[in-house]
Amino acid sequence: MGAAAGDYDNDGWADLYVTGVNRNILYHNNQDGTFADVTQKAGVTGVFGNKKLWSVSAAWIDYDNDGLLDLFVANYLDWSPENSRVLWSARQTAFLPAVHVQGRAKSAVPQQR
Repeated sequence: MGAAAGDYDNDGWADLYVTGVNRNILYHNNQDGTFADVTQKAGVTGVFGNKKLWSVSAAWIDYDNDGLLDLFVANYLDWSPENSRVLWSARQTAFLPAVHVQGRAKSAVPQQR
């Protein structure tokens, strides 16, 4: 869904983080025109607990000003064919998660009449 290039290990070569629905991948630049998948080793799979969120974007910035790039990943939603969630807009000021009721999505927020 998205990608971000940055030199996360400060070796002078741009590395690549790719986001997606089923998996996120961190590719380390081997400095010879090839890349190695170091996702597991770096601990940036995009899986939280036992769930993989739908990651759509990423960015590298030095958030804590320590001279090393920090990775930020934007997750769109918790989605799978088996667990489809609906978001409800409360007067278009915020999106609130919906809950499932007998296989159908129902807003967790009472609707006004």
